[in-house]
Amino acid sequence: MYIMASMSYPLSSTDKVVEKYLEILPKYPPDESLGDRVVPFGSFSDENGLTTIVITDVKPGKLDDAVKRANEVYVQFRNIEGVSYKIRVLNNAEEALEPLGIGT
Repeated sequence: MYIMASMSYPLSSTDKVVEKYLEILPKYPPDESLGDRVVPFGSFSDENGLTTIVITDVKPGKLDDAVKRANEVYVQFRNIEGVSYKIRVLNNAEEALEPLGIGT
């Protein structure tokens, strides 16, 4: 199981987002007990601004804790204009095929 967390914001908010990130990093360092970061940081830009993405391969039994932690981190950006975030749970191939009775 994976968690894909993304945060989008307009270019005009970039300085505030970076400032907040540096502020909260000591309080919310990556928690390796919850999973391994497959994509520790990715970003892209489009007509709406910037989007950053983190993908974590969640350890068995840690999904609830990992989602809670991601929410705790991303809610710290709530007062920056234009910031939005999404946390998605993704199945890996085995998990996606299991309901179909197909093994990997």
